[in-house]
Amino acid sequence: MSKAKITLLIIFGATLLLLLVKFFSILSIPENKNIVRIERAYPTMGSSYPKTKPAQLFVGKPVTQKFVASRNNLTQINIAFEDFPTFQKDEIVLTLRDENCQPIHSHTFGRVSFWHDTIYTRFNFPPIPDSKEKTYCLQAELRTDEPRKKDLPKIMTFRSENDSFFNSGEKGGKDFNRQSLLFKSAYSEGGAWSNMNSLVERMSQHKPSFFKGVSLEIIIILSFLFIIFLVTLFVLIL
Repeated sequence: MSKAKITLLIIFGATLLLLLVKFFSILSIPENKNIVRIERAYPTMGSSYPKTKPAQLFVGKPVTQKFVASRNNLTQINIAFEDFPTFQKDEIVLTLRDENCQPIHSHTFGRVSFWHDTIYTRFNFPPIPDSKEKTYCLQAELRTDEPRKKDLPKIMTFRSENDSFFNSGEKGGKDFNRQSLLFKSAYSEGGAWSNMNSLVERMSQHKPSFFKGVSLEIIIILSFLFIIFLVTLFVLIL
């Protein structure tokens, strides 16, 4: 085998390993309840419920909502923006705070961070082991060196009788009762393998009928090995 082919196989193996590491590092389990609430709120997600007005972000004026974690190991918030930042110097700071709104974790997203295919922006942080039934504040704030009154990003919202959020950018600050920002809390199962098992359990509920009775783990492993075989074969016949 030539050095070029060996180099290609090494590059493929290293890339595959990096992808697996990245996959397991962000793998978490979304809360089912929030998904149901979102599907009920948005016609584009399988429902006829009307949308509510999106939450406008104003420069330096955070939007805040409290929520209660349903499980331990809270590790991710997926939040939906309707209009992404379009200006080069725009930044959105997402902060997770405790029930007294003291900061716990924070991350700054630039314009490029919002160029993705899904409606959700992932806010990842280390798992919080004892998060179950504790109250947290989710806060979003726009920062920019290009102040303006239009073309500002917005957060999608939906109708929710038991929720509310506060927009400090509205005149005098305003509480939006019976509405919620559109976000999903996600939890770790305590380790990469546990997260994978939970993912497999959920995926198993939606297997095609001709795969019934076949372990999803076996299907995934065989598919993975088949891809490796095809790539190796392709390199060898070059």
